[in-house]
Amino acid sequence: MAEYIQMDNAQQKDYLIVGAIDFGTTFSGYAFSTKHDFLKDPRKLGNISIKHWADPISTMTYNKTSTCILFTEERIFDKFGFEAEAKYLDLILDNDHENWYFFRRFKMSLYEIQAGIDSGMLTIALEPEAAALYVKHLPVEKRICENECEDFETLAPGSKYIVVDVGGGTVDITAHEVLEDDHVRELIKATGGNWGGTKVDEEYMDFIKRLIGEDTARYIDENTPSVFFESCREFEMAKRTIKPNSDGKFNVRIPSQFGETYSLIHCGRELKSVKTVFTKYEKHITVSFTGDKLRLKSKDAEDFFAESVTKIADYLSELIEQNGDNDITTIILVGGYAESPMLIEGIKSRFSHMRVIIPTEAAWSILLGAVIFGHSPNLIKHRRSKYTYGIGVNKRFKPSEHDEKHKYEENGEFRCWGLFSKLVEIDEIVSVGEYRKIDKHFHIKDCKEEGNFKLYASTLKSPKYVDEEDCFYIGHILSPGHEFLPKHTIYIDVCFGETQIMFLAQQPKSDKFFLCYLGD
Repeated sequence: MAEYIQMDNAQQKDYLIVGAIDFGTTFSGYAFSTKHDFLKDPRKLGNISIKHWADPISTMTYNKTSTCILFTEERIFDKFGFEAEAKYLDLILDNDHENWYFFRRFKMSLYEIQAGIDSGMLTIALEPEAAALYVKHLPVEKRICENECEDFETLAPGSKYIVVDVGGGTVDITAHEVLEDDHVRELIKATGGNWGGTKVDEEYMDFIKRLIGEDTARYIDENTPSVFFESCREFEMAKRTIKPNSDGKFNVRIPSQFGETYSLIHCGRELKSVKTVFTKYEKHITVSFTGDKLRLKSKDAEDFFAESVTKIADYLSELIEQNGDNDITTIILVGGYAESPMLIEGIKSRFSHMRVIIPTEAAWSILLGAVIFGHSPNLIKHRRSKYTYGIGVNKRFKPSEHDEKHKYEENGEFRCWGLFSKLVEIDEIVSVGEYRKIDKHFHIKDCKEEGNFKLYASTLKSPKYVDEEDCFYIGHILSPGHEFLPKHTIYIDVCFGETQIMFLAQQPKSDKFFLCYLGD
């Protein structure tokens, strides 16, 4: 049986300031606060500073910037965020954009060593957890009493809630319970899918391509694909005006190149002559044009949200039904997409029997919560393992137990390679800051160039081999350059409760220790 050791959290070092960076698919930003201000009043969210980003195109200021990056012809970094978008659009207007490199809505990886960040001072904050911590520190609503107005917290001890983090690209869902000591226990491990706000943009762009027709769309794709980027950016701003059951018209600016190219392809016929669009849902949508604006009924514009909202609601409903014994009564919507009236109405109407909370500043609640998490990482007490984790090992081959394809010969003995030696099981409750002393002894034959002891993960509860379809490689526990001696016993302690897996390996013979952080 494994032993358990409570060790100090790696983040409990002396520090002056906590900074949080949110690398989003659609928007990114950062926030920070000093240790002094936080300790003086942890609930004063005004002590957290958020970077403000000016958009040169709209002249508006936002708390996040567009996830875009621009490189020169020599592949040298030039601009990031709104500035990258603005400069690239200028390059398009001057027809000088061909040899520049522009990337938009991409996933990022953080290389802390190259960035000069001390890995011991770096931690990964899970977005739904960060959002929940933000809400815990926020008076969510007012309760009106007979003679006074009293602040109270929704997330009191015993509360069970589900957090739905709806960003631009992905939707992440988890559920928590607030314990008596005000710490948090995870009820449902983080899960989700790609149903965020960009799905709405995709629906709109499909509509636009049907409006201008296949031939026009192909010509633009082959000659000036940046026009679609410009159109999508216009919709990004305009879609915020779409509200359920509105009796007004939806207006969105479309680039002039659509009309020019349409006229070129259709022998002088104007795009404004198009009166209806036949959508992929086999529905005829009436359209009209005023200047450079495309106009359609608000009811028809609502359809751009239909697939995204339905998929989020269906998945959430399935998750709640599967975990019915948890008695979850509250849904918290956070993330940039959470401010959409269409999504809010869709969730509230689907889950009318539950309490739905959309905190103020929902779009950057994760940023603020991540700063709180940086100051107090131990607010989260228990999590559930996202996968089954194990180490790849080789053992003596046993015909009655092992597959022939895993059989190999070494020093006159038949052995079995690639066995999955399980460390923790998927959905198992793991405690934050608690290291398990693995009751298996390990040794290495030699120090390999790529490292030793491969860690694998699986979506199955009890995988047998590391090359099964549901298994995938994460990394080496001992990285290249470690100083452990071959053929001598190595003891490994592991902590699965943090946002990254932490391994502490030690070898009595060499008197060496090695600390490793791995993530999925």
